[in-house]
Amino acid sequence: MNVLEYISNSIKTCAKPSKIDGIGLFALVDIEKGEEVFPKWEGETAWYSVKLKLAKKLPEDVLLYILRSFGSDIIDDNSDVKFILTKDSNFLFSSPRSLINTKGILGNIDSLTGLAIREIKKGEEILGTYSFIDEDTYKEKIIKDLI
Repeated sequence: MNVLEYISNSIKTCAKPSKIDGIGLFALVDIEKGEEVFPKWEGETAWYSVKLKLAKKLPEDVLLYILRSFGSDIIDDNSDVKFILTKDSNFLFSSPRSLINTKGILGNIDSLTGLAIREIKKGEEILGTYSFIDEDTYKEKIIKDLI
């Protein structure tokens, strides 16, 4: 996957204050049931850039998140939007699942796999399923729900 494909399809969450507890992760875009919420970058760790004219094709909240996170001197559509991608990490987070609040059976992502277990709307807090019954029963339920 190239850099533009990755940032277009893999930056799905950002950290914000949570009404549940402290800081949580929130959806920047709608996430479908069964979708991987935190895809990892498999390329090399490095600074990357894309021209603003291409970056404007990203969901607006994703582009604004990248610009807020790294800052870029934007003059015109030929300006570079710069950011770091880290191998085996999801954009800014090396362990994003450790940052999510939990809701047990009411969670919206499988805490073990990172897959959405139901549709998640843009702006909704990402909530894990930790503490949801014993692990074997948990895995059976999650697999059944995803099928």
